[in-house]
Amino acid sequence: MPSESDFPAGGVEGRYHLTYFGAAQPGARSFTLRPGTSYRAEIIDTWNMTVTELPGTYEDEFTLTLPGRPYIAVRLRAVEDKNE
Repeated sequence: MPSESDFPAGGVEGRYHLTYFGAAQPGARSFTLRPGTSYRAEIIDTWNMTVTELPGTYEDEFTLTLPGRPYIAVRLRAVEDKNE
C-alpha cells in the first residue's frame, strides 16, 4: 500500500492501515485515507502491550491525538457495517 508517511506503514487499501512510530513520540498524527470509507482507530502500545480503541469513526482526512510515548502504532480498520 503506498504511504505518504515518514514512518513505516502498510495495510490493504480501503480495509486496513497500520503505522508504527518506533522511538518517535508524536503527540498527534494526520491521516488521509480513501474517501467514503469509515475507519475505527486503535492505539497500540507495543512496550506496555496494550490496545486502546478510540471512540467513534474516522473518514477521509483526520488527525488523531497520540500519547506522545515511544513504540506506539496506530491501527485503522474499515467499518464493514455502519451499525457496528
